[in-house]
Order: sequence, then structure tokens, then C-alpha cells
Amino acid sequence: LTSPDLNNIIVLGSFLLYACVFFYSYSATTKYLQTTFCNIRIWLFSLGYNLCFGVILSKTWRVYYIFNNPKPNKKGVKDWVLLVIILIVVAIDLAIILVGFIIPMSRLKSSEEEDTIHPQNINDEGKLQDHYILICNQSATVIWLALSFGYKGLLQVSAIFMAFHTRRVKVKILNESKEIAAIIYINSIVLVLLAASEFTLATHHNAYAALFGLGLLTEATLFLGLIFIPKMVRLYLDPEGEKIFTRSDAPVTSTLQTIASTIDKK
Repeated sequence: LTSPDLNNIIVLGSFLLYACVFFYSYSATTKYLQTTFCNIRIWLFSLGYNLCFGVILSKTWRVYYIFNNPKPNKKGVKDWVLLVIILIVVAIDLAIILVGFIIPMSRLKSSEEEDTIHPQNINDEGKLQDHYILICNQSATVIWLALSFGYKGLLQVSAIFMAFHTRRVKVKILNESKEIAAIIYINSIVLVLLAASEFTLATHHNAYAALFGLGLLTEATLFLGLIFIPKMVRLYLDPEGEKIFTRSDAPVTSTLQTIASTIDKK
């Protein structure tokens, strides 16, 4: 019922988020290269984040589906249904970005900004020298960036709703439910941090790179850590899987086993 195969998607998404940190932190030396970085990082962030959160959202929905008016004859949700949900989550956000990318006036471009870390100085010729850095000019992209973050926020609210209504679920066969709920709640805070950085610090390269990069690292580590570390601990403590069911699970065990029997393993 935990769909372990889908966790490979979280690994892929987290890898993209880690790679994305470089493109958000590095300032290129030419406008063309910086413009390329500006666009690459948006695509990587959207794809990586939605792959990870799509898995979390789909698994949360399945737990909500099972325990919302559970019935012995209720059929389980197969893994391919969750995969479709993940693909839809990813496709909608990528479509928003694609529309913004297609419209010439709303494309991300690089621009020069005064480097506040390295103030003016006098060169060897006795001339005043100013220092500039290249940043992503987002003044023309506010609308579709806002739509993209708004969409992520909507997914977040949906996940919080379902996690809240399944907060009392304590069945070890659904051994990811607590970790997934923790991911959802912590991710809400990180997403707010990312959105605030995107719309208020974009012209302050160092602060923007530090906060957004920290947010990306937190996201990727959060997804990987809370999904895989508890599994490693459980495997170490119970290598034979003898403690999957407990007496406290008895009232719902038969229903869960019936539902689980309707799910294709492959």
C-alpha cells in the first residue's frame, strides 16, 4: 500500500532540486549564459519539486480515499492511478511555465545589477570602476511565476486538508503516513520561504541565492530523509517484517488486506 516503486520518482526529483541549487547560486559572466541559467533553473525547480510533491500528494490521497468512509468492498487504488496523478501534477505546472516561455514579452532575461558586495573602487589608471552582476530580470514574468507558485500553493492546501483528516491513522502497513504528513507540514513553511525569496529578493543576488538555495536543499533533504531514513530504521529493527501488524491495527486490518488484495503489485 505504500507503493515503494514510486519512491524512485522522489529520488529523481530530489536530485533535480540539488542540481538546481547551482543554477540559483551561480552568476554567469555573459548575458546569454545568465539568461540560459535563468530558464534552466525554473524548469529544473518545477520538474523536481512537482515530481517529489506529486508522489507525496498521490500517496496522501490514497490514504484519504481508503479511510474516508472505509468499506470492506472498496477497491484499492492501483499504482498506475497514482502515476497518472503525478504526471498531471507535473504537466500542469510545466504548461504554465511553457506558456510564459512562449510569449516573447514574458520570457526570463538577464540584466545587470550593481554589486553591493563589491563597491566602487579606483583602478590602476586612476579611474572610478563600478562592479555589476548579472541577475534574472523577472519584472516581465511576475504573472506566470505567480501562477506557478499559486498552483503549488493550491496543491499544498489540498495535501494539508487530506493529511489533517487522516492524522489519526496509525496502521503500520501504511508506515509512511506519519512521515508524509510531516513532509507536507514542513514543506508548507519552506514553500512560503521560496515564494517570498522569489518575489522580494530577486534583485539582491546574494540574499536571494542564499535563501532560495537553502530552501531547495531543505526540500530535497526533507523528501529523501523522511521517506527513506525511517524505512532503514524499520528494516534494521524488524528485518523479517514481523511487526507490520499490531493488535491496535486489528479493527482495520481486514479491510486494509481486502483493499490491498485489489492492488496490482506490478
